[in-house]
Amino acid sequence: MRKLSRGSISLLQNKLVGVAFWGVLLSACATMSLTRQDVMRQYAAVAQLSDGLEDARGRDGALLAPNLFEKTKKQLDQACKYARKADKQRANEAAQRGIATLRQLNKATTNNRREMEEVIDIRVRANMRGAAVLFKDKSKDADERFRVASRLLEQGEIEDARKMRPELIETYAKLELAALKKGTVAAAKKAISAAEEADADDHAPKTLQNAREELKLALSVLDADRTRVEKSNAYAHRATWLARRAHVITDLIKYFGSQNFSKEERVLWYQDQLQRVRRALRSETLPFDQSNTNVIQALRSDSLALKSVMKDIRLSNEMTQQRASQLEQNLISQRRAHVAELQSLLRSHEQQLGALNSGNSTQLNRAKQNAAKEVAALKQRLSSQALAQAETQRRERRSQERFKRTQNLFNAAEAEVFRQGNNVLIRLKGFSFKPGKHEVEARNYALLNKVVSAINTFPESSITITGHTDTRGSDKRNLELSALRAQSVVGFLSTVGGVKSSRLAADGKGEGQPLASNETAQGRAKNRRIDLLILNNEARVSQR
Repeated sequence: MRKLSRGSISLLQNKLVGVAFWGVLLSACATMSLTRQDVMRQYAAVAQLSDGLEDARGRDGALLAPNLFEKTKKQLDQACKYARKADKQRANEAAQRGIATLRQLNKATTNNRREMEEVIDIRVRANMRGAAVLFKDKSKDADERFRVASRLLEQGEIEDARKMRPELIETYAKLELAALKKGTVAAAKKAISAAEEADADDHAPKTLQNAREELKLALSVLDADRTRVEKSNAYAHRATWLARRAHVITDLIKYFGSQNFSKEERVLWYQDQLQRVRRALRSETLPFDQSNTNVIQALRSDSLALKSVMKDIRLSNEMTQQRASQLEQNLISQRRAHVAELQSLLRSHEQQLGALNSGNSTQLNRAKQNAAKEVAALKQRLSSQALAQAETQRRERRSQERFKRTQNLFNAAEAEVFRQGNNVLIRLKGFSFKPGKHEVEARNYALLNKVVSAINTFPESSITITGHTDTRGSDKRNLELSALRAQSVVGFLSTVGGVKSSRLAADGKGEGQPLASNETAQGRAKNRRIDLLILNNEARVSQR
């Protein structure tokens, strides 16, 4: 799953790449007189640039805007070089230049993502099927061609880049088909072998053993019934995820060893990671002079405060979306009425102009000139109105096409899909939890894979996952359980599906919003559900 593994774009794989990424950066920051931690503590601008570049890498900045990514990375290297020499002025100047380039990088990444949306979708699907692992060289070649197109976009050669899109789409489509034929079990085996070769048996034995057990389940399902491919794939995807996790754990442990971290330095590294999370929310330092429980509680308080703010924002956004949809409909009606009025005025002026053409006096000539100007102005206004109306209709067609594409992903037993203005609500009827439990089970993987595909149909969207229960159990317990279930789905989509966590939000409504009567088993089953609302932000920010 990409999405349910993100293939090469999975969050876990990004973390794995991140270890190597930091290995390169640390050569400039941590091998000299100052450690990386020293540099990041003493140079706020360098820390900001470092965090920003890592985030850009996680958003595929190196693929979508390679020139700017490399330029930003070089500026970070330069800033680290000056920092290790304690040249504060030059270090800060280099970091500020890097931050300015980083802004350009983020903007280019967003713009190029929109331009290459279809290519990204098929690339993600190919990697979701394990193409990046099964066909490593071919995938690398395809990605290099992708970078060529991205560089053309960076240079403003948009038409040349667009000409490359069909070739890229075909290439990734072939990789996806080949990966499907080879199967996800092979990808799981390869991931486990890679983890074994990296010495995960020594450094992450429990995680690697869990991966092996999931692979055994995948094989046993196929042995029992060759037609149960989806269930086998679910186990295989889980095995792949666990094997990669074991690999990441191993690389991190080896990294600690290569840096000769003392026990104290390992704790400092851990605290530095926590502080980076805090830095995204507020500037104050976490209470590291207190117990670890208090530190985690401080982060939890930050998250709860942010969750409260985000909930208010989401409610406001939903209301705004509803108003915007109604306003858009009103605007279309007004434009049509305005066009009809302009057309009537134009006919009237043209008739007057025709009557004036029969005269020859100076006064008549002046009147003809004025009438001709009014006719030209009316035609210009009509043209502008027509263009605006055509753009509105084009956006409406695009929204409808995406809605249909999302609707076609699910069968009637799996989900109901509703359009709410530019947004899409997916009611997951086929999603199930064990009674009283909130953990995501393997039987839901195939459905979640489709959910990730739906989410990727709207790349600029934010997503709210809402849990609902029936009336069995106390109100308080049902509210808690629905929230935990929503959080489990959010966690799964983020860690396994590769959906960026900043796009996801969880909410629980308990038993408060039933769809059917709780007096019957069928009604209770309908009320136990997960709703997924895709807020299509692109409809507001993009005029494509």
